[in-house]
Amino acid sequence: MSASRILRRTRRAGRGLARAGGAVLLLVVAVVLGAQAVRHSPAGPELSALDGTAPAPAPRLAPRPPSKPRVLLVRPTRPSRDGTRQQTAASRRIAAWLEAAGVPFASIPDTALSLATLRPYRVAVLPLNRLPRGNVQSLQAYVAQGGRLFACYPEAPEAFFSLLGVSAGGPQGPAFPGQLRRITLSGTRPADGFPSEMEQHSGHALPLQPRPGTRVLGWWQRPGQAALPAVTANRAGILVGHWLTASDARRKREFLLAALGELDPVVWAQAAVTRRQRAAARLETLQARWAEQRTRPELRQRRERVAKLLAQARQATGALPEDGRAAYRQAARAELLADCVDSALTPAPHGELRGFWIHTYRPTNWDEVMARAKAGGLNAAFVRVGRGGNVIYPGSPLPRDAWAEEAGGDELQRAIEAARRHGLQFHAWRVVYHLGSASQEYRDRMAAEDRLVRDPAGKQSPWANPGDPRNQDLEYRTILDLVKRYRIDGLHLDYIRYPDDPHFDFDYGPVSRREFERAAGVKVARWPADVRQGSLRRRYEEWQQANISRLVQRVAAGVRKEKPQVQLSAAVWRSISGGRTWVRQDWPRWVRAGWLDFVVPMNYVLTPEEQAEAVRAQIQATGGARPLLAGIGNWQLSSSGEVLAQIRAARAAGAKGFVLFSYNDDYIAEHLEMLAAGTP
Repeated sequence: MSASRILRRTRRAGRGLARAGGAVLLLVVAVVLGAQAVRHSPAGPELSALDGTAPAPAPRLAPRPPSKPRVLLVRPTRPSRDGTRQQTAASRRIAAWLEAAGVPFASIPDTALSLATLRPYRVAVLPLNRLPRGNVQSLQAYVAQGGRLFACYPEAPEAFFSLLGVSAGGPQGPAFPGQLRRITLSGTRPADGFPSEMEQHSGHALPLQPRPGTRVLGWWQRPGQAALPAVTANRAGILVGHWLTASDARRKREFLLAALGELDPVVWAQAAVTRRQRAAARLETLQARWAEQRTRPELRQRRERVAKLLAQARQATGALPEDGRAAYRQAARAELLADCVDSALTPAPHGELRGFWIHTYRPTNWDEVMARAKAGGLNAAFVRVGRGGNVIYPGSPLPRDAWAEEAGGDELQRAIEAARRHGLQFHAWRVVYHLGSASQEYRDRMAAEDRLVRDPAGKQSPWANPGDPRNQDLEYRTILDLVKRYRIDGLHLDYIRYPDDPHFDFDYGPVSRREFERAAGVKVARWPADVRQGSLRRRYEEWQQANISRLVQRVAAGVRKEKPQVQLSAAVWRSISGGRTWVRQDWPRWVRAGWLDFVVPMNYVLTPEEQAEAVRAQIQATGGARPLLAGIGNWQLSSSGEVLAQIRAARAAGAKGFVLFSYNDDYIAEHLEMLAAGTP
């Protein structure tokens, strides 16, 4: 593969933000954070070829830049208005993202912050600090001497905000639902390394008002709604109106790297060499592993594939370009190729289901989707065909999405036919009860008919009440109509539970009162107090669980009567006790009763250890009565290597396959390239 193709295919992995003049020098020593000091790790080893030829020549690097860290993480220790727990978590996340991006950095507690401790570094990172006047004075002096700041949601005197070119009042909550859900980085260029947007799900934020000379990089924004500045920049640094939450970790990492690269272009070069060394060290280990395992029967047919991947990876870990941004792209490519080698040495088990979830809001090129998935080693597509108040195909008891109606034809049939052409199973993914994409007209009608859930105060939310027989009947009719009319391999239920947003406290409306009293044979004297905290609480929770289970049982019977070859599955909560208690989803019962053909717990965790622990507990809870597939949240993992590690962990714990959430992830191409290396 040519260098130009490699760079084109990996633009997201390390786009540079800084437009530094001339060549950016490259750091050759990786730096790892210590509690108060910086430790230097040795350079990564060069690799020799597998066929016994001489090692590849040492890469010709540009002259060395300063080898010490240029970024200082100022850890918050003074309790802020949001508490020490949030401060600690925010600081640890930023430290983890810096390490993952390869950025060398040092760390001090904010109690040690002074001009003397700041002066050796180019950029100070303030993740969620309460800054007294003395700290602000030190930071002012630091900026005057050429230092730069990256600050998130600081609690500080007005002088600090003036330094960063904004006015900011106290924290404010969202002016409308969803306002603080994501940051749209419309004030940046993708070529500079910033993601186009990143999820936040913030509960409140500082109302930033930029002053002259300050530009807005990002906005709290929702299409068609008013915008509020979320990220600003001036000559002193960059300010974010809230701390960086755990959501959307990979794009947060890209945002952080791009912001630091804006403030100090050398950061790109330092990060590039760190990642290159990391890839080189992994390749040495993988080469040794291949030398030991290459004669194993299941790997004999992979010799040419492994040799090719190793050659490409060695090339990528060679001499880096002098431009820091280009160097970072190449180093990121080297790490991805190491992931591919690792995958090639981890053959997928025979008969394993390897699937992906995908949703769409517009006509989709399904041949392209299915061809890419097949080439990536996947064999099952879980396509969202509708939600609680809408579908993507004609003739359903539910209304068709406006975009699908406008496009005409049959989006579902096109998807099914494309899956057939490319040899993938097709599982129709049906979201139950959740009205997230239903039209306003449909929501209004459901509200007027009192078919939505209500909280204890009687306020409705856009979720069809599972305790209302009318809603159960509508879902059943919608599902059976789909099964009868379309040639699908599987029906996949999701959101078949009570709500968890904006809270768990549902449903306490008059419909549920009537149906519970009828089913339980009681009269509730104090509604809803008696079923929330009183003597009837346990019976009410069991009744709600039965509402969910009843529909699963009914659908299972209906599907098997109409088309017994169609597999029935469900996406379910990872936590068994949490599912029962909070959203009334007793899914182990569904498995043990044989209603499902397989189950897919949504194990959206961050480590392989958590994945393995979850799978073992889930199999134990179901007694292994039906196959269990691990739902893996690739959208929140930082690399394809992390995706592979979770797949391995799930397999080792007993999972019979996996489903990726989701194909819609910005980085799916990288994951598919990695998975392709490990499939027959």
